[in-house]
Amino acid sequence: MTRSILAIIFSLCLANHAEAKNRYEIDIIPTENQVDQWQNGIHYVDDIQKYSIARVVSIHDDLPDKQSTFRVFIKNNSGEALLFGPENITIEYDNIYHIAMFTHEELEGRLRRDIKRRKALAAFGSALSSSAANGYTTGTFDYSGITTHGSSFNGSGTYSTYDPALAQQQQRTVQKRSAEVSKAIEARQLSGKQALDGLIRRETVPPSTGTGGIAAYDAPPAFKRLDDTASITIVIKVGEDEHRIAAKLRKIE
Repeated sequence: MTRSILAIIFSLCLANHAEAKNRYEIDIIPTENQVDQWQNGIHYVDDIQKYSIARVVSIHDDLPDKQSTFRVFIKNNSGEALLFGPENITIEYDNIYHIAMFTHEELEGRLRRDIKRRKALAAFGSALSSSAANGYTTGTFDYSGITTHGSSFNGSGTYSTYDPALAQQQQRTVQKRSAEVSKAIEARQLSGKQALDGLIRRETVPPSTGTGGIAAYDAPPAFKRLDDTASITIVIKVGEDEHRIAAKLRKIE
């Protein structure tokens, strides 16, 4: 019984594991000098400077490790190629704190370690379940009576009975559950990689071209105490230009 319970616990850990995080969307607050636009219900703002354009899009993407996200796109209007990546994007709040964006390598590493952990737990849970699926049923019984000398007696005992049909049924159940867990892990791995493909990566941006994608970060606990009037500033550095776009936070339930 103990092994069966442990196996169920491991299965539940695999199926329902999700790190509890506070996630946020952004509501952009454009200034008069910024281009404020909506398209298909999605809000975005362009900040135009001498050598570049930076666009922030108020949309949230689901990532495997549950980060807060928004999207950033830039265009290089200078005459030279420049490097741009997640390290060029930060969030400022309370006028002093800065939050860095994750790189693709960091989040890909998290996903890889999570999949490895899930596979190890799945193998352990499957081994426990297989060991418990031995076809034995156990129970207790009470007995009482009177001896030939007229004295009474009573007590209790346990029994264990092997049933080959039950053993086969239990093993089939274990195999089915193991296959379901393996399939779920494979699906998470595939969907996770696809989601991470949208992240901004460090690259060279030639003149008159652009790049962009998902910017992802872990929201600090301090975000909980920001009131409705507080705002953050998304800072995007493109070559010599520094773009600053204000936004409010909206918690994702």
